[in-house]
Amino acid sequence: MEILLTVISIVLSSLCLVALVFLVLAMRKKGKAGSGNADVLVLKESLDKTQELVRQSLLSFQETTSLKLEHLEKEERLSLENAEKTLRDNLQALDSAMQELRKTQEDKLTEIRAMVDEKLQKALDERLAASFKSVSEQLSGVYKAVGEMTRIGQDVSSLKNVLTNVKTRGILGEIQLGNILKDILTPEQYECNVPTKRNSRDVVEFAIRLPGKEEKPVYLPIDSKFPLSPYEALLSAREEGDKERIEACQKQLRIRLFSFAKDIQEKYLDVPNTTDFAVLFLPMESLYEEALSLDLLAECQQKCHVVLSGPSTLSAFLNALSMGFKTIAIERKTSEVYALLGRVKQEFGKFAEVLSSALKSLDQTRNRLEDLIGVRTRMIESSLRAIALDNTPKTETHNATDIPVE
Repeated sequence: MEILLTVISIVLSSLCLVALVFLVLAMRKKGKAGSGNADVLVLKESLDKTQELVRQSLLSFQETTSLKLEHLEKEERLSLENAEKTLRDNLQALDSAMQELRKTQEDKLTEIRAMVDEKLQKALDERLAASFKSVSEQLSGVYKAVGEMTRIGQDVSSLKNVLTNVKTRGILGEIQLGNILKDILTPEQYECNVPTKRNSRDVVEFAIRLPGKEEKPVYLPIDSKFPLSPYEALLSAREEGDKERIEACQKQLRIRLFSFAKDIQEKYLDVPNTTDFAVLFLPMESLYEEALSLDLLAECQQKCHVVLSGPSTLSAFLNALSMGFKTIAIERKTSEVYALLGRVKQEFGKFAEVLSSALKSLDQTRNRLEDLIGVRTRMIESSLRAIALDNTPKTETHNATDIPVE
């Protein structure tokens, strides 16, 4: 406020000085030279006073301003110090709070980390235990499978060693053929190791007994052959893709199978003791299919009267023969049934005569029973009625006046 008043006084002094200057100039223009010098002097004095007053005002303003500035600076310094102190206190309090919060958060994080580590460790242990258990089970299964594969490999090696022997292969084919016959036919319908040809010591492995004339059977020879070596050579050539070798192996297999069929024809076929054809049994379906692909079936039938057969075709053929055997048995049983019915007819006539005589005896017996029931029963009833009347107690009569009145 004081500063504002000082500034106003300075401004008024300046305005007064300006007014005096304008007045002096106006008087000078009017030409009043005599009195002008005096006025100039007065004006000069006034100007000097005004300057002095202005200078004093300026000095006073400077002093006041400096005092005010010092006071303001002092107050500002105090305010800044107070603010700095307050800020320092606040910063210290904030730092303490932050340290407390940091410590609390560190404790919480430590606790959470411990809980998470514990749960992770537990889950990891469970997962590892389950994984180890699964791996152990799988490894045990693998070890078991490896053991089985090793055993199978040993069995395959043993089987391969067994099949390298021609006689052993023949025995295996014979066993398979025997099992098929045993499953489909009865023991009376086939024989083993039968010399089907007259005046020959060659015996066929199996022969089916077919009905012939005068109760003498007609044999159907069945022999098993297992040409494994040429068939394996053919399979090996196909795996390698050697066309020339495949054709050579097929030719060799064809020659071997045809020689088997020719041998069966010469050794076992003897019409009318046997049928006019025999059966060559191949123990493997793949081998039978290979024989069909070589067109051996028709050739063996036409030239050697030998039918090639695999396990499935032989089973179907034997089932058809079994149905034929059942039909023949039914025809034989039919004649026996007719004879039995004739005997039953004769016995039934005798039974009718015996039954009629029995009926007559029953009629006589019935008449006697009716006589007994009619006459004798009435006599007995009359006698019993008389006895009942004699033993009846006498009843006393009472007058109406004798009855007491209540």
